Amino acid sequence: MYKYIYKVKNLLRSLTFISVLCLAFIITVKAADGVLSVNRISVVKGSAIANSSYVDGWQWKFDITLPSSEPTLRMRFSDWFNGTSTIASGDNMRYYSQYSINASTSLSAASISGASSTYGDILIFATSSDLDLSTDGIQVEVTVEAKVPLGSSGSNYHSTYGLKSLPVNVETLVDFPSGRTDSPASYSLSGGSGNNVIWHKNINISNGSAKIFGMTLKKTGSANDTTFSNFILKIDGTPVANVVALNASHDVVFDLSASPYLLTPGLKSLDVVTTLDTASVGRNFRFSLQNASGISVEDALVPGVPLTVTSNLGGIANNLSSGNISFNSLILISATNNKLNNSVISGGSGVVIASYTMRAYNESAVINNLTFSPAMSSMVTTDSTTNNLSNVGLYVNGNRVGTSQTIISGNNFTFSGLSADFIVGSEASTTVEIRADIKTINGIPYSSGNIKVDMVSAIDNASGAASGGIRSTAYLAGQTMAVAEHGVQLIAASFSPTVMSTNTTGYKIGSYTISAGNADGVTVSTAYVTLSGSMINNGNINSLTLKNGNSVLGVYGSVLAGISSIFPMGLSIATSSSITLDLYVDVLGSAISGESLSSNMYIFGQTSSSLVTVTSPIVNGPNITLP
Repeated sequence: MYKYIYKVKNLLRSLTFISVLCLAFIITVKAADGVLSVNRISVVKGSAIANSSYVDGWQWKFDITLPSSEPTLRMRFSDWFNGTSTIASGDNMRYYSQYSINASTSLSAASISGASSTYGDILIFATSSDLDLSTDGIQVEVTVEAKVPLGSSGSNYHSTYGLKSLPVNVETLVDFPSGRTDSPASYSLSGGSGNNVIWHKNINISNGSAKIFGMTLKKTGSANDTTFSNFILKIDGTPVANVVALNASHDVVFDLSASPYLLTPGLKSLDVVTTLDTASVGRNFRFSLQNASGISVEDALVPGVPLTVTSNLGGIANNLSSGNISFNSLILISATNNKLNNSVISGGSGVVIASYTMRAYNESAVINNLTFSPAMSSMVTTDSTTNNLSNVGLYVNGNRVGTSQTIISGNNFTFSGLSADFIVGSEASTTVEIRADIKTINGIPYSSGNIKVDMVSAIDNASGAASGGIRSTAYLAGQTMAVAEHGVQLIAASFSPTVMSTNTTGYKIGSYTISAGNADGVTVSTAYVTLSGSMINNGNINSLTLKNGNSVLGVYGSVLAGISSIFPMGLSIATSSSITLDLYVDVLGSAISGESLSSNMYIFGQTSSSLVTVTSPIVNGPNITLP
């Protein structure tokens, strides 16, 4: 037992205390190896101020012998006690040595935490740090510091201490057995997709386990930093760290310090995957571990000491890079609004029910086949057979390719043997559509319901037109298209005719409004107008004129009773819009009092995008009598 008298001073007064220090155990080793022992303790600062500061705390120098085969050291102290008051050793003590590999200054000191007499962190010593080569074992000097918490009572305190050394028989080895990436096998990735492997290495752990605290990869190449997002570091397929984006230095920095990942002995697979955007046409990139400091690994049993990571069991691992990866691939982009209001018109023919955009980078892509998955729900029709569509075709930039098909909800359908008919040009967007009749296979229209067509992921169904490289298309969800009525209406517009008189030119006899619904627009190709009444029976009117505002759509010089006058128009009306058509006649001088005249109209046309034929009911205008 060692007994020393120290002097301590707190904020109030100077006091003297006795510190009793005893060796916690005895260890026996061979003489040449040295015996763990404390040779001397020197007081550096015997008084302290109770202000929770190491600068104003106690300090000692321990001269210690370590066994040569156990060049590591841990220390513990019981709580400091004066008979009535206690100062915890945990979180108030630390130790370090200028000869330590890992804790050479107060800034890197080993801490004591936890309950009384809990061993603190480890100090590592190299055999070359021996202060006395003539003495068995390794002779080291360790500085021990204690801080006195604010408010501690001034008094004499004492504590007991303990030491233990640990062997480091063989250092854990961490090695990249291959200096190049093993995957991806093809350095051509698809933009607009996730989970792309951009860096891969196998790392071998031997002679123990290690913990990985972080890894940094640098991006080079012509691809913009914004090309990449959501980086994930995977070890043996398990995600262990995530980074949203590259930093200002073009680095992806994985930080595992809060929860280091344990690398058990054996070969481990390290993968970095990312999501790529579609904006890097013709660009390339490479990710590299620039130097050994780019990966932080420690021995699991010797914390605080970084391990040197090697490559091919040789030198330090430097500049481990992936192959040069380019965007030489087929890009698929689902159109966000392939139909206005996501609606298709009941009874329509050749209606677009799904639309996608394809783009090839660096070389054209040949598409050999595409598979789709249809889903129909709440489909309403008077047909006893439902949930099917007829005349389903594949269109590329508006041109039909492949043969038309009949499809059933839930059953995949494939357009095959396309090849030369389906080429996605390099650097050019290609529109791919699925069109169908919104009718059953018996030709009966659906009046309502929902239709959705997804593109199914395929394997090796595309190839580079120049390189012949085989590629695969990815799954893309289509839109849910609601079946709707076209909503085109013709109504008699309200107006008050002026008092009719003979010898009147351009007398207004009717007004009609045509409106398109919110599902689709309409092109009105023809208006049919019929006049009736005694005035026309007696031939007392002529020059029937149809106007859209001030625009004259047509004039009939002579008009027969009960015979429709046909006005070709070709007027397009956008969704949720309307136009008003007005009818005029010339009233002749031969007309007599009491004669009457009335009109009616119906229209014929086609919806704008669904190409549904529209024929309106006949709408009657007002009956007008000559006073």
